[in-house]
Amino acid sequence: MTQRNPIALGQGADNARIAALHDLCRQDFAKGEAERASVSAPADSVRAFTAQYNELDVAISVAQQLLDSGSTVSLREGLRLLLRALDAEPDTTPAALRYSRRAIEADGTVHAARYTGRRTFTTACAIYPAPVAERLDASSALPVTCPGCRTATADEPPALRCPAAHPEDPTPCGGPIVVTILDARNAGADGCELHGARLLASLEGGRVYPLPDAPDQAAIRVFRSAGTLRPFAWREGGQ
Repeated sequence: MTQRNPIALGQGADNARIAALHDLCRQDFAKGEAERASVSAPADSVRAFTAQYNELDVAISVAQQLLDSGSTVSLREGLRLLLRALDAEPDTTPAALRYSRRAIEADGTVHAARYTGRRTFTTACAIYPAPVAERLDASSALPVTCPGCRTATADEPPALRCPAAHPEDPTPCGGPIVVTILDARNAGADGCELHGARLLASLEGGRVYPLPDAPDQAAIRVFRSAGTLRPFAWREGGQ
């Protein structure tokens, strides 16, 4: 008859109890981790919302204080703060990189395009109504033939001109914006000396006023220059 070792039996029972205790500890730890995660997630969202609200609140306060400011730099800074608080700052990625796909129309016109999901796309020219493309090519090697898209994705965009420059007048500005030109109904536009003079010469009963930061006698120079010009001088060849 085989005799059993009571010490060995006792050790086996202890090992089983220890293993069971380890399992309970692991279960308890997992349960605690789940509870801590469920508590920290709302806390994190509340902190994010509070931080966003504070940033937006500051931006609104700054914008309210700058509402009557005549400084262009201050107004731009206020707008920049608002856009940042709303996470709506403009995308500074070059247009040629953003519109890297090609949308090809039935007539062969090739647009610089950007895929927006769900089989839709936008074109760099932003024409309305949107072009109907036969296919959307993922390669940017295909040359763009749409004039609007080519202008929008050019490495150097066309230089901006003052509001007084007529759309048909091809001449560049002759300096900074220094005067305001008003017509007989007090509708007006700000402009440089060159385009201000051309606009003034083309108006009936037009008037010129200097801007607050304009150089001395800027309005006088515009007035005198307008007296030497014909109306719509840009329609005359070479002018």
